[in-house]
Amino acid sequence: MPTEWQTELGDLLAAYVGYQSIDAGVAEMVHVSAQDADYHQRYLSAIESGIEAAKRQDPELLTLMTRSSIVVYTFEEALEFLEELRASYLRQYEAAIRAKQKPAG
Repeated sequence: MPTEWQTELGDLLAAYVGYQSIDAGVAEMVHVSAQDADYHQRYLSAIESGIEAAKRQDPELLTLMTRSSIVVYTFEEALEFLEELRASYLRQYEAAIRAKQKPAG
């Protein structure tokens, strides 16, 4: 039975990046998370849990990524993908938050 992080990461990957580029998927993620800090925390936590799983070479990680249409064959590829996902997510999220805080006019 999948753990909470596995379910969250699998859902996140399948919903946002399994069928499009990381940057396009992240743009959709940020559209949601920039409006709701709880989603931001959930998304970031799921990605970070995946990174930790890749570092400890958890075999469930490769399975859940494959089920989510992410093609990786090794833990190194999974780690690289998830680190790129995290970097893109944080970059776009921070830009969205800054844009929201800018005074109009």
